[in-house]
Amino acid sequence: MPHSLTEAMEKIHPEDREAYTGAIARVRATQTPFHLSYRLRRKDETYITVEDKSYFFADRQGAHARMVGFVADITERIRTTQALQESETRFRRLVESNLIGIIVTDPHQIWEANEAFLQMLGYSQADLEAGLLQWPALTPPEYRAR
Repeated sequence: MPHSLTEAMEKIHPEDREAYTGAIARVRATQTPFHLSYRLRRKDETYITVEDKSYFFADRQGAHARMVGFVADITERIRTTQALQESETRFRRLVESNLIGIIVTDPHQIWEANEAFLQMLGYSQADLEAGLLQWPALTPPEYRAR
């Protein structure tokens, strides 16, 4: 574990060092908690993303004497969030492409539908927004029990 700010700075990704030093300066100037996410170099020279939350305690003269906090590896959370955002973007493109009809529904109401689905049934976006697309009304009577 680094024992000085200089040693700690060597472990922080070069692109994140300015944000780190800025956050430290804010903490020192305002006596507020430290909270920052940044990339930190591991022993094997790879980087992980960490969330750092710390509280500084002053001595009787008002100088920072001690820091208590935690550093959590959030690398996987970042990857998962990015993958989810990419998946949502691909799905949204598919919905908006209108190549196939796509809906979001429950057993009674159709909540969302793309233009391709609405055109198949002869409805408009205004009909959907007015709540006119309901499965019981769209389903022939002989199939409603299913």
